[in-house]
Amino acid sequence: MSYGLSRNTGHGRRATRYRYRPDFRRDVPFKKDLFPHYPGTGIGSTAANGAIAFAGLAISGAILVGFGLFLLAEAATRFLLKTKRKASSADGAARKALHVLHDHARHRAPTAEMLRKYWLASRMSLEGKILLGSLMGDLAVTVDASYVRGDDGEIVGRQGGIKGWMEKNAPDLMRHYKTLMHYKAVADKFRLYCGIQEPDGAEEALGVTIPEHAATALPKQERHPKAAELLATCRTMTAVHAVVCDGLGLVRSRRRTA
Repeated sequence: MSYGLSRNTGHGRRATRYRYRPDFRRDVPFKKDLFPHYPGTGIGSTAANGAIAFAGLAISGAILVGFGLFLLAEAATRFLLKTKRKASSADGAARKALHVLHDHARHRAPTAEMLRKYWLASRMSLEGKILLGSLMGDLAVTVDASYVRGDDGEIVGRQGGIKGWMEKNAPDLMRHYKTLMHYKAVADKFRLYCGIQEPDGAEEALGVTIPEHAATALPKQERHPKAAELLATCRTMTAVHAVVCDGLGLVRSRRRTA
């Protein structure tokens, strides 16, 4: 029976019956060993299975160790943040309770000439540095350091404050601005440490009266015992700052002084 065209052409109704279909089982036999030059290293070998299992265990162990280290780092970070928040909260509460910042002063604001005079005197003694810081505190309550707000009520800036006053009236002292502000911070805490409340300054704790404040000063008293002890044991403003902060329960911030 004829099926049309020749079966060698691959055409016709039943030509597919004669098309060549390779038998892979016969022509390309499957080889278990993928590396015939290295016997015993194929997929099915015992050594390969052991290596794969060991690699899997090593990867799993590394993942577990990494996850454990991540959890430890996370716990340490949370502990440090919690400790920092507690310290900051305690510091804020102590400052609010003790009224560290000046609200008003007993004496009039110092002039630029006074600041220059007591700046030179402060280079000679620790007491002079504390008195200069007290003068800076008297200056702070007379200058405008309020926020500047725009038409929408948002804060867009701030008034010059002490820095603006010094740039205008004592530009030669501007290079010592950070040191002067450090003296002010120490003098504020010093008077509180000695139990002297506002509006009195540190000179009441030291038992001295500067000539420019003679008209508004209180009757001269003896030096406070805590002030005498500090001046006898401390040699620098940094040491005084550390002692008064510890005594008041405040967090001491490091500052570089001249």
